[in-house]
Amino acid sequence: MSKNSIIKTLKYFDLHNHPLTLLELQRFLLSDGWAKRPRLDEIFNDLEDLIGEKVVVEENGFFALYGRQELFEKRYRAYPIYFARIFKTARVVKILRYVPFVRGIAVSGSLAGMYSNEQSDIDFLVIVRKNRIWLARLFLSAVTQALGVRRHGENISNRICLNHYVAEDCILENDRTTYSAVEYASLLCLFNPAVLDDFLKKQIWLGNFLVFPPCEVSRSVYTVKPSRILQPALEFLIDILGGNFWERLARGLQRKRIKTGETVLVSDNELSFHPGSKGRSFMARFENLG
Repeated sequence: MSKNSIIKTLKYFDLHNHPLTLLELQRFLLSDGWAKRPRLDEIFNDLEDLIGEKVVVEENGFFALYGRQELFEKRYRAYPIYFARIFKTARVVKILRYVPFVRGIAVSGSLAGMYSNEQSDIDFLVIVRKNRIWLARLFLSAVTQALGVRRHGENISNRICLNHYVAEDCILENDRTTYSAVEYASLLCLFNPAVLDDFLKKQIWLGNFLVFPPCEVSRSVYTVKPSRILQPALEFLIDILGGNFWERLARGLQRKRIKTGETVLVSDNELSFHPGSKGRSFMARFENLG
């Protein structure tokens, strides 16, 4: 029944210190083995029952576990940080859309989830052209470094973390967990939503964890469309000047610098860098809740 899924979902986001609205609860509703998808009004009715049972508490349209009323104030305080960072990030993405072989950019992680703090960085999921993932990473790293917005060394707060690149036709085979499913459902696209939509539709496995697996990425008023002239022209020039050679060279140079580990995935279809990733520890805490 949907009550179990509601409680499970609120417990999950309680670990993020993050209450949810009704629509967010529907969007992130975690699967609990219940075959039927509840309607929005059924979720609302179950919430009212849980409030009456003192399992859930509500304030101004936000819902949290009973006894966790302090989370509402935390969410209110998070809004100015969220809007300021999205505005700043969108201005950068207006430039990054011209970077060769970049097909789509979405904000992920704590900023997309609206629970970042002043010390947080800004995680990106970058969709790139097939067979150009290494050149795309090289160019994107160079441009963000030149703009002074790339996370590196001790420069973390409010910096862009380029930690996940995926080829446009890639179906993710690794790290299929509740944590990852919620991360992908939380994505906020700032460049080329059509490509991000296609990416999500290919990830059929999301339905193993979410009652309503996403088929469309969230947009922003700042979301921009692809470049019609400059980016295609740059890509054409690189391709005719030996694009495959430069891709192999970029791969060789970058692979030497990458430190492999449990949370680092390196292939020609996906590059994922999450050293010290909190995903596993988060899931361990969540599973211990029962």
